[in-house]
Amino acid sequence: MKRSPADYPGNGDRTAGHNAGGYNIHPLIEALDDEALAPAAAQALSHTLLMFDSFYDVEEKAKAGNAYAQQVMRSWADAEWFLSRPTVAEKLPLPCLKSAARRTLTTFPRRRTPGRARISHCMRWQC
Repeated sequence: MKRSPADYPGNGDRTAGHNAGGYNIHPLIEALDDEALAPAAAQALSHTLLMFDSFYDVEEKAKAGNAYAQQVMRSWADAEWFLSRPTVAEKLPLPCLKSAARRTLTTFPRRRTPGRARISHCMRWQC
């Protein structure tokens, strides 16, 4: 039987790390004790945010001397999950709707929806 190139030890941990949290957390924490799987599990857990009470399991392993659990805790403390994200552009181009609505909708209070007032405001500034 031929094996898939995606089927090798550690790939499951890396794939599970793409989830934001949930059922993949407990197996990743258990993999921190396996020398073959621990590097991939530590990398996956370093970018996982929805840990909830499983955080204490990682903390317990780190206090017990598990180097990979300590690496995960250090990564969370340094906010690597946030800093590894792409930076937000300085200027974001956004569309502005132009409408033939009456311009008098900008006066408040009115019985109109605020959305229509924003459209009139946008027309005034010639977006």
